[in-house]
Amino acid sequence: MVIVFCLAQPSRLLFNPAHLARVKFQFIFQGKPSNLICSDTNLEFINLLTKRTEITFIMMDSVKGRLKEAKLRQSKNDNTGAFRLAFEALDMFLRELCFKRGARLDPKQEKGPVSKWRFVDCVDFLRSNSFITKAQGSILFKINNLRIPVVHYGKDPSETETKDAIREITRFIQGRGICAGAIMNKPIVGVDSMDPISKAREIMMQYDYSQLPVFKGSKTMGSISEKTLVKLFPTLEMEGELLVNKVMEPPFKEVSENALLEEIRCLLLDESAVLVLGKDRVIGIITKADLLKMF
Repeated sequence: MVIVFCLAQPSRLLFNPAHLARVKFQFIFQGKPSNLICSDTNLEFINLLTKRTEITFIMMDSVKGRLKEAKLRQSKNDNTGAFRLAFEALDMFLRELCFKRGARLDPKQEKGPVSKWRFVDCVDFLRSNSFITKAQGSILFKINNLRIPVVHYGKDPSETETKDAIREITRFIQGRGICAGAIMNKPIVGVDSMDPISKAREIMMQYDYSQLPVFKGSKTMGSISEKTLVKLFPTLEMEGELLVNKVMEPPFKEVSENALLEEIRCLLLDESAVLVLGKDRVIGIITKADLLKMF
């Protein structure tokens, strides 16, 4: 396994030596690559990292490999083997996700190092810290409940159970486990369609936003952006105060709070923002800037 660190400045980062033993690291520091074999006694590299460091972990090879093998076994009607491999991929991914979301590899913490956490410990940590939604947690627990009879009692999962589990696991991993509900800005800040555009401008300046959703009551009617205001700027004083509904643009696309990162990313390729829907109303917004914060 190769882990690539792209370093901006020197720093400190704490790892569990046992977790990193015999892992090869490649450091790209100020444009100069160098290699280091990490062992239990060679951990000086941890002083190279900083809060401002941009780090890319290439740790998905094993996860992707297991998913690929799981799908191959599924195609050969080996449902038990396929499910086991897919679950292993999910379990590895959850531990890495917990670590990246702040769970330390510290044996002194209550549950011990992340490498020794149970599957349910990982899900509980992510759920309690709002990194995944209640619905996502329920799906993960459902997959774990299917694992118990397979591992402990030798029961073969059905073709449908295996297919559904692999689909949900693949979707979760491809979305990096990050859902809209975990990264959205809330409460939602917007304007009413009958507000003057001066109010939209004031809100943008107050919150440092470049676009706002436009509502009529709780219903989404459109959007308004800095670009629109800049286009109107030369004529605003001559035409007097305009209402937002006279200049608003089409509304932002909407996703559910359980939508995963890949779906959000695809929408933001063409949209400046997406709205997040709860049960019956808009509960948040995600912009390109919010997405970039995840990397």
